[in-house]
Amino acid sequence: MKPFLRKDGRSFYFLFCVLFLGAIVIYRLISDERPSVLNSILLISVALLNLSSAFYSLYDVRKKERNRD
Repeated sequence: MKPFLRKDGRSFYFLFCVLFLGAIVIYRLISDERPSVLNSILLISVALLNLSSAFYSLYDVRKKERNRD
């Protein structure tokens, strides 16, 4: 069975989205200044939507590759 994450553009974009979400959460947790709640919610929701879109795109491509084999 082939691995889900490979050395292609979609896998790298998915990993970038995971790291971006982690960076946002860590920044919000250790930041000295308290940002507005709305700003935090918007940043985290955009990062989550970006991550879910990248995951679905990667999943769809892998499913098509698996059916083709």
